[in-house]
Amino acid sequence: MTVDEWAGRWKRNDDFPECLNCGSMNTKEHHFVQTWCRGKKQWESETLCMDCHSFSWRSYADPDFLMPEDYEKMRFQKLVEDGVEVN
Repeated sequence: MTVDEWAGRWKRNDDFPECLNCGSMNTKEHHFVQTWCRGKKQWESETLCMDCHSFSWRSYADPDFLMPEDYEKMRFQKLVEDGVEVN
């Protein structure tokens, strides 16, 4: 199986089409995940360059972004610190 056959169904990422290794615009998106939580966002993207066959990884998170489980943990730790009884 060739790289072109393997990546045949992948789409381009028009927001980040450039390969970080060679600068080519001939890339296909291999992985994309976006998470929104309480109005804050986090995303990650990985593209494959069809010319040099290198992967390019990009990611972003708002500075105060927290996953739901981290937000809940922080909230309950604050309740414990404040001495609030939970029934």
